[in-house]
Amino acid sequence: MMQKLSGELTEEEYTARGQVEMLESRAVVVQITATWCRACTFMLQKLGKLAPQYPDVICVQFQAETLPPLLGDIGAKSLPAFVLFHRGKQLELQYIKETARLAAMLDRATELSNSSNR
Repeated sequence: MMQKLSGELTEEEYTARGQVEMLESRAVVVQITATWCRACTFMLQKLGKLAPQYPDVICVQFQAETLPPLLGDIGAKSLPAFVLFHRGKQLELQYIKETARLAAMLDRATELSNSSNR
């Protein structure tokens, strides 16, 4: 652990603060998936191909089997589920099985991220 001087941030604190600021200013798209879900696997591949085109959006994936409480917390009743968060608030929950609808969600997420940076 790094030693902290009065009024200065340690490297860990600096990194953590930067991550929090990034999450506060950028939209997050979460895919909730399951290993047994064929549509989830298909959409995970699509998200993997689309995500690099949206550098202002944080894209993450969670396995439904490992986080069952998350499903109830966000209201997901089907898979694949995509959830859009911005500034810590859930804005959208969609069940997406088409690339065009996923791209539309990522476009909206980009608009939110860019509006935060102005």
